[in-house]
Amino acid sequence: MNNGILEAIKKGELILFLGAGASFGCTSSSGKATKMPVELAKTLAVAAGLEYHGETLDVVYEAAQEKLGVRLNRILEDEYRHTKPSRDYEILSKYSWKRIYTINIDDGLDHALIRNSEQNISKFIASDPVEIESRFFEKLQLVKLNGSADQINRGLIFSPSEYARAAESHNPWYSTCASDFVRSPILFIGTQLNEPLLKFHIERYQALSGESPGVSYLIAKDATPIQIQSLKKYKIEFIKGTFSEFVSWLKDNLGESLSPMDLAYASMPQLRELKSSRDPEKFAGLFDAVLPITKTSVGVNDAEGANAIRDFYKGFKPGWSDITKGVPAELAILGDAKSYINSICPVKSHFLPILGPAGAGKTTLLMQLCWYYSQSSDWSVYFLDAEPVSFIETLVELERTSASPMVVVAVDNIELMVEGIKHVLESGRLTKTLIIGSERESTWNKRGRHVLAGLHLTPCRVSEFTHDDASKILEKLKLYGSWTRLGKMSHAERISELVRRARKQLLIALMEATLGRGFEQIIESDYNGITSSDEKLFLAIVAVITDRRIEAPVPLLDRALDKVGILRRAVSYVDDLAGIVHMTSAGVSARHPIYARYLIDRVIDPSITAKAINGILQAFSDYRAPVIQNVSKSEAALYKSIINHRFLFDVLKGSEALTINTYKNLEKKFESDGLFWLQYGLSLRDFQRTDDALDKLRIARDAYPMPHTLHALAQQLLKSAEESSSRAVALALSEEAKEILEGLDDVISSDDTYPIVTLAEGHTKVISKHVSELEARSLANKYSLVLGIRSKANPQHERLRIAYERLFNFAATGIINY
Repeated sequence: MNNGILEAIKKGELILFLGAGASFGCTSSSGKATKMPVELAKTLAVAAGLEYHGETLDVVYEAAQEKLGVRLNRILEDEYRHTKPSRDYEILSKYSWKRIYTINIDDGLDHALIRNSEQNISKFIASDPVEIESRFFEKLQLVKLNGSADQINRGLIFSPSEYARAAESHNPWYSTCASDFVRSPILFIGTQLNEPLLKFHIERYQALSGESPGVSYLIAKDATPIQIQSLKKYKIEFIKGTFSEFVSWLKDNLGESLSPMDLAYASMPQLRELKSSRDPEKFAGLFDAVLPITKTSVGVNDAEGANAIRDFYKGFKPGWSDITKGVPAELAILGDAKSYINSICPVKSHFLPILGPAGAGKTTLLMQLCWYYSQSSDWSVYFLDAEPVSFIETLVELERTSASPMVVVAVDNIELMVEGIKHVLESGRLTKTLIIGSERESTWNKRGRHVLAGLHLTPCRVSEFTHDDASKILEKLKLYGSWTRLGKMSHAERISELVRRARKQLLIALMEATLGRGFEQIIESDYNGITSSDEKLFLAIVAVITDRRIEAPVPLLDRALDKVGILRRAVSYVDDLAGIVHMTSAGVSARHPIYARYLIDRVIDPSITAKAINGILQAFSDYRAPVIQNVSKSEAALYKSIINHRFLFDVLKGSEALTINTYKNLEKKFESDGLFWLQYGLSLRDFQRTDDALDKLRIARDAYPMPHTLHALAQQLLKSAEESSSRAVALALSEEAKEILEGLDDVISSDDTYPIVTLAEGHTKVISKHVSELEARSLANKYSLVLGIRSKANPQHERLRIAYERLFNFAATGIINY
């Protein structure tokens, strides 16, 4: 063994991959030692009446299937189900792990883990939906790639033909295993190097040669020089030993056990600053998306060399190392924001929006404020990378455990967390926390300002920079950016160049001033310089996700690539597309959302965008339905955003064929996911396919009857009723819609369209067309009374007022103004 393995285990980075030898010492339900591959091959040959001449298990198994039929399953169940764990398994199960893959079908390890492990055990076979990792190691994923003796009816993978079928079907856990091989060190143990499934994986990894960030390991009794050299090609280091020796080594170096919290604290050192809790595991879960802003947590690592041109000056968002080293200039808006915040101190419970156009420097300002206040003992500062599982409880615990008199909690995307921000502010449970969030002003005006009406301070607006700012920016550019072109100009010319370019946004000004070309030309040149169609597709996938202002998680990217037939992993594309895409610990992104949107709108062919979206959505289909309940909040936000009918209509340029086929080609993949069917139905509505839309929205209701799905169905029922040529059908549909909407009226609080608005306007239209104007006006009068009361109680909601005026006017004059 070696220190590399030990450190990877302690940090929660190591993944186990167990072969047949790891089950040595287990006993079957009959009390006999469980059979190893050679012994099982002999047993199957005898049972099938076949002469055995030393053939490997996979060959014998395939032949025996023909002879034995269902009797083969009974033999395997007798041998490998209800297995008693070996002593080695009993010891191994007392340690916590990131993940365990095994090609063994016996349940010896299963029983040992259930009995001894402090982690909750989730067992999967290769075709099961993927589940997200538990960041704090409270859950252990045991993945049985060959199948499991207690689930034989779901299939086993032993023979060559079964391996081929498994590869062809893109089983979710195969893709995940391939991604793990690149991202994490894997310890292969208990294999003789000639097992078919291991060969299958090694061949699969061949495309990844040289791309893994670190070394993986294989422990085996022996290996020939040729085998050892072959392993080196894949960065697998051979270690002579046995499974029993490995387990003994664990005890000698780690003691009797290793708890999930040991791994959590090692993998996230900042938790040690936040652990004053009676229930550490529950407490830790609250901080899944929290980054404490301190010198130790953000001020150490710097991947870019001291003399390199910083990515920030190539158009990427700043990293924390940029902020701590002062790479972005401190503009006048930073001083203004500090003065404003200081003027409201000591804080009680406030929310400060930072608003401006895309690329104006909102994120940079937000991070600079965080770093500035983190230097003061009066403040504890935290940055949320994504929405926590419980927004309220997380912020309450941050405030409770912070010794400082004031707390800053920063979010870079208000839209994704607007409901959480609203609830925590309304709760009254915070007394010293200032929440600061950045958002595009257009997005804020559509939703944020309505939801948070009366709950926020006067926004801080980031827009044009001053001439003094331009001088500061040029000083930083000279130190950290490309100075070749600007260095040939006089100072006055540089100022003029930067200010003139900045009529767009700061980001664009910096790129255009340093490169001397228009923003559009820069992007088109970047894309046209890519010669590989696979690289263009990869960039399209990343651009789609970046446009949603989320960094693409590497495992999700790897699965998306796999779904579109690309075995190469994401990390290798990042290297090849350096300067166009960028990878951080959170994931991969294109230069900037503005850059990504221009690529999608003006450069990438919509058919490539459609293929990219298909790959992303197929990657999500590996999770259980409903997807949004089985992924992290940030991935749930990404899924909801990409599957949205308006988004697809937009990025696919209104193409009915591309948009509808995107949904149609995924019907089986998402047949149990209500959100998929909801967006599918709404997309069909966009293209005036009324009957199809109603059909899909009924499926959505059956799959997952959440309030917004029922609302959409009721809207479609009223639309179908209005368009129907049959009075009886129309009245039946409208009554069905009326029943749904009346039931929803007290459930949905909306800044868009209330159920009462949908009902009042839609029902009146149906009655006007299919019954009489007189009866419709009488109905409109009843609805206008309800809408008038509701509008007075909610004066900030313009949609209620408009609906009231429409219905009132129709009742009075007989004129419908829609």
